[in-house]
Amino acid sequence: MTIMENYWTNRHALNYTVCNNSFECEIGDECDPTESNLSPLSNQIQKNYTKGCAPFCGVCPFGYSCNQAARCVKNSIHNTRSDSLSIFIGLSTILLMLI
Repeated sequence: MTIMENYWTNRHALNYTVCNNSFECEIGDECDPTESNLSPLSNQIQKNYTKGCAPFCGVCPFGYSCNQAARCVKNSIHNTRSDSLSIFIGLSTILLMLI
């Protein structure tokens, strides 16, 4: 194998992010908080990572979202529909009227 050509590229010419903070997960970090809109809970501290400098600490499981403290919190469900009992009674009434 022979090297035919060799050249240097300035690191600022590359798509390279210079991070001034440590690039590792802290104890208790579960996810990437940079794109989160959920505020941290009262006993949690907000993580302020620079865009492109957040460490990969994992992904939240289904039904959970990452908050700004890099913790997975359960998604709140805003179900405004009524329960199925009234639907069952309504369908039963219609069925009895048809018979």
